[in-house]
Amino acid sequence: MKHYRVGGIILSSLLLCGCITAPPSSFTITPKDGAPSSLMLSGLKFNELPNATPIQESTSEKGNPEFYVTNNQRYLVLPQADGYKEVGIASWYGTRFHSLKTSNGEPYNMLSMTAASKTLPIPTYVKVTNLENGKSVVVRVNDRGPFKPGRIIDLSYAAAAKIGMLAKGTAKVEVEALAPYPYPLPPTNKYYYYLELTTSKNPIAINLYLKRLDKHTEMSNLVLKERKDWFILQAGPYDRAMQADNQAKGLVSLGFKDPRLFQRPRQ
Repeated sequence: MKHYRVGGIILSSLLLCGCITAPPSSFTITPKDGAPSSLMLSGLKFNELPNATPIQESTSEKGNPEFYVTNNQRYLVLPQADGYKEVGIASWYGTRFHSLKTSNGEPYNMLSMTAASKTLPIPTYVKVTNLENGKSVVVRVNDRGPFKPGRIIDLSYAAAAKIGMLAKGTAKVEVEALAPYPYPLPPTNKYYYYLELTTSKNPIAINLYLKRLDKHTEMSNLVLKERKDWFILQAGPYDRAMQADNQAKGLVSLGFKDPRLFQRPRQ
């Protein structure tokens, strides 16, 4: 591993993280999602089911990373829920996930008033209003999702039934966070965050990228590494994922490709 000087800074090398690939025998085919059986629903009246009751809780240690990546899409978890209100599409999930662990480790119960959000702190209580019929429900967010474009919340089967969206499967809704908001987790400072700006086997391409950066930005936290035949240009470290993400958004607005965000343990 070599060291480089970029912008007058001696660049130190970093370890690359690997990924684990499961053997084929560890994969199983899961059934399609759907509604519970008529036996499970026997005597159940959804309009009479009570809403979730907001109570003061602490942000869960599970399910609340500063950022995560799903389907090559980066998501940053909001540091707090105060003031959150969003309009978008709601969906629901049922039998395929019933009794499986949610993102904070609790078992999913499709007949309870819960939901999944991509970015809200877990747990957060939210009011979900179906803008197509005016019906609303209060649910407790304890899971991550939905990850289809345009969707902002995934409701439990019971919550979706209560606001009349089962038949259609989705509905345009307003989601509003309710007090009391969860106590935030204390900062752990376990990680530094980095952006992988570009990679190439051609040093000329790296130099051209550096010239573009120099022309359009004043970035000085650059790290250039060589790994086998590849040159890898990174930026960092950042103390918080949101700082790195804001830098990435700035680069995208200037016409650069969205950099990959990753973390490294602090030494």
